[in-house]
Amino acid sequence: MFQLHQTLQESCRSFDYQSMVEAEPAIRQLLKIDFDPKVSQTVNRVFRQTINQTLKTHLLPAAEQQAEAILQQYSEARSYLEQTLAREAEAKIVNNQRSQDNIKNKIAAYNQAVSGVNSCLEAMKLDRNKLPPIRESDLNFVTIDPDFFPVEFGEIVAKKENCTGKKSVKF
Repeated sequence: MFQLHQTLQESCRSFDYQSMVEAEPAIRQLLKIDFDPKVSQTVNRVFRQTINQTLKTHLLPAAEQQAEAILQQYSEARSYLEQTLAREAEAKIVNNQRSQDNIKNKIAAYNQAVSGVNSCLEAMKLDRNKLPPIRESDLNFVTIDPDFFPVEFGEIVAKKENCTGKKSVKF
């Protein structure tokens, strides 16, 4: 502070403005040295308090209201999700049934063609190398036990011994 006072006195002694213009960088430097720490302390102390107070008074209640609104919509969202999943499952079941019917038709056509080829082979006395038809036993698939899947969304399966598949579904 003393240096600033002394610099100002020296620049004001002369009667022209040139000495003040020449002293400007020194005055700026001294002001910066003096005011920077004070401004920094004020900003750090007051600004943090202001930000914290603003967060507590304005944003925190708004966030709590938003959380409450979300929690109130939880059961509706869960119901909507269950309906959506049920529709998707029904669509997949219909699509799978359509695919199974298509495969059954192709198997029937294949077996008919094999029967015709085998008849020709018999007529030509080459029946020792017949083509095999697709039988029901060839179409056994492994399915998962439906008791394994939880009934409620998010329910934990208690029976871990039912995790093995069974051979049952046939075309």
